[in-house]
Amino acid sequence: MEIEIIRTLTLMISLFIMVWIIYTDTKHRHISNKACLILALSSIASATVFSFLPSAIIYSLIIFTLFFLIWYFGIMGAGDVKLITAFSLGIHPDFILIYFIAIGLFGGIQVAIMYLLSLVRGTTPFDKGIPYGVAISIPGVILSYASTFQ
Repeated sequence: MEIEIIRTLTLMISLFIMVWIIYTDTKHRHISNKACLILALSSIASATVFSFLPSAIIYSLIIFTLFFLIWYFGIMGAGDVKLITAFSLGIHPDFILIYFIAIGLFGGIQVAIMYLLSLVRGTTPFDKGIPYGVAISIPGVILSYASTFQ
């Protein structure tokens, strides 16, 4: 029973953070440090309860290092790096590759939709950048929840 409460609580926190991030990233192109911190703490708690924290920390450190370099070269925003790292802490290592494939797929769909909307509206596509927090958050919530059943 306690496991179900923890599973539900971490899902609710992840869903709340996802909605918060999707709104702020889409509207303002900003991902809050506070949102990433709350998500990271929730992810750590979940990984601890479901017994995959040591490996999740190792994978998350590798992911952070790689994406920090991507940020350093100006390819990705710092908020995206922190968000991917926070979600990675709560995703079982067996699902990490799936997570990155899903980010790519959701990102591709998002870019296609943004491009089509710009054609309909007659605006320049991607002039404000791409709010990739959307593509990071959706599979992050799904796979962090799936990780609680691993």
